[in-house]
Amino acid sequence: MDLLTFVRYFANSPVRRDVIAYFAHRLEAVTTARDVALRTGHRLQAVQDEMDDLVLLGLLEVEGKGEERRYRLAEDACLRRMVQRLGNCYRDEEC
Repeated sequence: MDLLTFVRYFANSPVRRDVIAYFAHRLEAVTTARDVALRTGHRLQAVQDEMDDLVLLGLLEVEGKGEERRYRLAEDACLRRMVQRLGNCYRDEEC
């Protein structure tokens, strides 16, 4: 998968891009939507909805229910590389 395809499929909204950027800088993070919302400045419900969509798309994994849900990047090596590449673009490094 190339970066443009990844962005079109997974990072097609400002909230999703910021969620993915959050994980790009914390590849091993296990976190809540509340923490991501606080760090990105987006509304909690918007972040929760987008993170749940990213679970359905296979980019994130989730455990727990309700407010106890904890998210992490899926183990797929190709997707993780794309997350890192997008994160590099956010840091003005080579895309």
